[in-house]
Amino acid sequence: MNIYPVLIIFKILLIIALSFVSSCAVIEKYPNSWNDLIQADSGCMDIAGNYYDKGVTASGNNIRIGWSLFPEIWPLRWTDKALVEIKKISPDEIKLIYLLNNNVLSERVLSLKRGEFRCNERGVYIDMPFHRTNSKMLYAGSWGKSYLSKDDFGDLYINAKITTIGLFLIIPLGGIDHIWGRFSVKKH
Repeated sequence: MNIYPVLIIFKILLIIALSFVSSCAVIEKYPNSWNDLIQADSGCMDIAGNYYDKGVTASGNNIRIGWSLFPEIWPLRWTDKALVEIKKISPDEIKLIYLLNNNVLSERVLSLKRGEFRCNERGVYIDMPFHRTNSKMLYAGSWGKSYLSKDDFGDLYINAKITTIGLFLIIPLGGIDHIWGRFSVKKH
């Protein structure tokens, strides 16, 4: 009896089982304790401003704007000196700037005409570009969408919906995150 086909089937079933074990989903709801989000009178909500990169999730954990808007700089060490500047450069374009110690680390200009964001009076929806992570132990890719809005005090709120798939060593992994983050506006 040839045992080789049985071993191959066993390995395939083991990989499938491990992929279910190593998958996760985090889905947060908007907390009742947070401020109400505002609405613009009409058209596109203005989300322009300077915001601290370090924020807090609905569950009370630390989060960074860079996690959803600037995947190309991930991972970057935690710091209180990082800022994100959002500018409306025309009715159809917004510019996202990631600053560390007042030095620009990353910039993105998003176009409404190219479909890179869409908006209404409740907020701005941004497509997160596909980002690949390569290291000695992890190979993964993630993509998603972020919804950005503000409260009466000017703080920025992001609902990031991100999907990730990849391999850790030889173990398949995957996850879906729907996370709310609150980021303070930098007062001048």
